[in-house]
Amino acid sequence: MSQYYYLVSSLPYLYFDGNAPLEEETFLGMAAARLSSRDMAILHATTLAANPGQVPPTPVHRSWQHTDAGLRNELARLRAGALEMDPQSYVKRDGDGRDWSELWQVAETALSAFNHDSPLRAEELLSAFRWSVLEQLEVGHFFDIERICLYYLKLQLLWRKDRFDREAGLKIFQDTYETILNDFYNTED
Repeated sequence: MSQYYYLVSSLPYLYFDGNAPLEEETFLGMAAARLSSRDMAILHATTLAANPGQVPPTPVHRSWQHTDAGLRNELARLRAGALEMDPQSYVKRDGDGRDWSELWQVAETALSAFNHDSPLRAEELLSAFRWSVLEQLEVGHFFDIERICLYYLKLQLLWRKDRFDREAGLKIFQDTYETILNDFYNTED
């Protein structure tokens, strides 16, 4: 596997509490200038969300997707249980029947987020957990394509976090709340 010393060393350091220092186009342009076409295809296939029909391009990405799938499945169980619905109809399993929710700290993280009063704070907890998983996956990867893919996943987390807008979220909540109240109190029953 190729080593990309210059690219990795030229990338800005990422902090979970910071903003994304690069736009997606800038990062992909930097990568395209240094990566082989094969590795660039791997990078383009690297996403936070799992694509059920796609085999993850690298072992690190496979580990990432397993952990994220476990977290999503555990959240689905908790949410379905709270609504008194069958959780198994919302749990997604892989070809071997695994749902990956038994992985390290998945259940604890999902429960903490689920029990939080603030949806924004719950999302921050989930993002912090995902960030820590990506940092653990970086161990042993210094200048290879997997390190660049992990960097790209971290950037995707930061871009997502940067899009959170407290005021816009509060307005959406208030509009939804008013709609529910109006629908409830304006019924003909």
